[in-house]
Amino acid sequence: MNAGEKVSGGSEAHQYMVKLAFEAMKVTAVLNQGYHEPEEIFVITKLYPNQFANAEEAIDEALDKLDIEYIDMMLLHHPGDHDVEAYQAMEQAVEEGKICSIGLSNW
Repeated sequence: MNAGEKVSGGSEAHQYMVKLAFEAMKVTAVLNQGYHEPEEIFVITKLYPNQFANAEEAIDEALDKLDIEYIDMMLLHHPGDHDVEAYQAMEQAVEEGKICSIGLSNW
């Protein structure tokens, strides 16, 4: 992947979010370069507790940021408020073809 990575200033959470944004840009760049067929890349991402209350929006945002039609696997990162609702939103996204498989991480 040919994208650079820079993180500057701010809190640890801010630095993490900046790094996450750069990682999403790298994945998008690889997908858009056409070096790989979409079915050759297995995309896994997570919903974090701060996204549980708006899980549907977070799923759509992940698809938009990565510029892909579906996510191969999405996980709930760890327990938190609204985790049941978030899991139900992921189940709905499976029915809509936005996610192929779902699961739990750090449970």
